Amino acid sequence: MSSLVDLDRVLADLAPSVRAIIAPIVLVLKALIEGLQQELARKDARIEQLLRTIYGRKSEQVPDPKREARKRVTSKRTPEEREAARQEAREKTRKQRAELPFVEKKISVPDEDRVCEACGGTDLHALGEGEVSEQIEFIPARTVRIRWVREKLACACGKCILLAPPPPQVREGGLYGPNFHAQVVVAKTCDAMPLHRARSTNPGGPPLPAE
Repeated sequence: MSSLVDLDRVLADLAPSVRAIIAPIVLVLKALIEGLQQELARKDARIEQLLRTIYGRKSEQVPDPKREARKRVTSKRTPEEREAARQEAREKTRKQRAELPFVEKKISVPDEDRVCEACGGTDLHALGEGEVSEQIEFIPARTVRIRWVREKLACACGKCILLAPPPPQVREGGLYGPNFHAQVVVAKTCDAMPLHRARSTNPGGPPLPAE
């Protein structure tokens, strides 16, 4: 648990501009650490059980019949058929994203930045709706689309445009939010859940990235 506290302490000591970049990465790391701690506890319990029954047979892993069937069908396809199937899967994913619940959030230009960089004036006015981007985010028990609207201001002098900072991102230009990445990391590495199972077991049926 001390490692999680250390991450929070390091994050709090960073400059605001740096913290905005590092915070999403710290979020994923914290989720990964918590998942690994839980997995370690499960492993310890399993080891203790095995020590009690040294000569017991290990449980056999039963392959997923649906996945094995998909592999057999895919292996018989021509390259053109496989590419067509990938295109169809991408289109299906895009449709699933469009059907996700919609949430709009606005980001304002910080008060300390509401100064024209050209003339130093503060007579700023909104420049249209702002800069719009979308992010697929995971909220416990459901997945939603968040529509981020970054405030855009123009100075009366006509020489400067200010834009609110972007939302937290794991990587620049990424479609999926920090919570979504954390959920996938924990499910895949700590819960040993393949992505195809995560798609079917998640209550919101999120359009996860391809494996």
